[in-house]
Amino acid sequence: MRPALPLPPVDEGTRVPGMLLIRTDHDDDAWRDVLHRMGELPGLVTPRPGDDAHVPAQEEGGIPRRLVVVDDPAWRGATPEEVNEALGRDGTWVPDLVLMATERTAATPHLRPLRAFRSDGDVYLFRITPRQAALAYLVMHHNLDTTFEYFEEWSPLPPEWEPEEGEDLDEWEAGLPDPVGAYLERLDPLPRYTPSTPALPLLTQDDHTDLIVRTDFSDDAAWHTLLDTVYRPGDRGPIHDFGDYIDVVDDPVFDGATPEQVMAVLREWGEAVVIADGAAMRDSGHHVLVVPWRPASGAPSGWPPTWSGPCWSTCRSATRMSRTTWTARPREPSIRSGRGDRSAPEGHHPAGEPALWGRHCAAGEVGVGQVASLEDVSGEAEIPVTGEAAVAGALLAGEVLVRHGPEPVGQILSRFSPPPLPTVRARHADSRRRLAVSPP
Repeated sequence: MRPALPLPPVDEGTRVPGMLLIRTDHDDDAWRDVLHRMGELPGLVTPRPGDDAHVPAQEEGGIPRRLVVVDDPAWRGATPEEVNEALGRDGTWVPDLVLMATERTAATPHLRPLRAFRSDGDVYLFRITPRQAALAYLVMHHNLDTTFEYFEEWSPLPPEWEPEEGEDLDEWEAGLPDPVGAYLERLDPLPRYTPSTPALPLLTQDDHTDLIVRTDFSDDAAWHTLLDTVYRPGDRGPIHDFGDYIDVVDDPVFDGATPEQVMAVLREWGEAVVIADGAAMRDSGHHVLVVPWRPASGAPSGWPPTWSGPCWSTCRSATRMSRTTWTARPREPSIRSGRGDRSAPEGHHPAGEPALWGRHCAAGEVGVGQVASLEDVSGEAEIPVTGEAAVAGALLAGEVLVRHGPEPVGQILSRFSPPPLPTVRARHADSRRRLAVSPP
């Protein structure tokens, strides 16, 4: 029989959200690598085997969150069901999400996938990378139920997908959907939270304005040029000055702050946070770094990072008027299915995965849990959107990226030079929204 998990007692007053990371494998190097990729996260609790978890007092006015890390030989080889059964015993705190480092974490060094499940009843396993888990943890003080549901759909691991006796485990794992956050391992620099010195002040963003945070203070002239471009993009849209829609954080204490450090101090989020870093200051087009997130639904925000200041303002205006969500991300399309069979025929994409089409979009019905067909069409393409699906289009290197469904919370998107933007129109018919995307 395994010992009790070293979890703190139930919180008095407001519950503290958080995660449990538990080691169930014997590989020391893999475990150290997982901890390194998770970063030096706030609210970390590391009880010794046999001891109770001593939780430091929450800083007054700070953001509540807790990450309990369990490295106890008594839990080696534990199953998700065993861990789930041990939660909540004797009036202990129950984490929102359980992360398990297993033998497959050790066997997959390029991603270090963790098995994960929510502690709200039955075990619905999914796979997630340590970096993505850390980014989600930084915003645990918001309701992430919908986001975690999306994670379960993105990279599920149901019992019927477990390897058969004698099956090659590497081949088995290669047939699974990528773990949530696999794309983060392709970013440069790799996202990893470290505490800022001095500590950053907390930020609040409302639903009516967008937030742009300056993290480079080497060139005031470039900064003012960037702001002027964002405020007054010079297009022919209905809004000529976006100053009332943008809150600016111009505080030298944020000089050199990383996107993860900015995420960690956001008490309240709107739809996305824009970061004006050194690359944005040096770039003639002022391409900015965007960390999109909508806490109520886990859905993405209104613009891809490939767009410069003028396009950002213009598309934010369109978003406010039509309530249409636009998003894009630099990721290769996947042909692995997120549900049903473990693989999908070429040309089909699972729900939630991006579909990289040609220069034109294919028309078709797109509902929740569905993906439009992939086919080349000429001229203008209309994409009907039904239900709660979100369809987005942006021109990337001469191609149109169209997708639906939410992005992982806290996703950090790269920037690269954009080609001419597509023409975008939105109109409503009954309960259906139609987006017309015309190639240039």
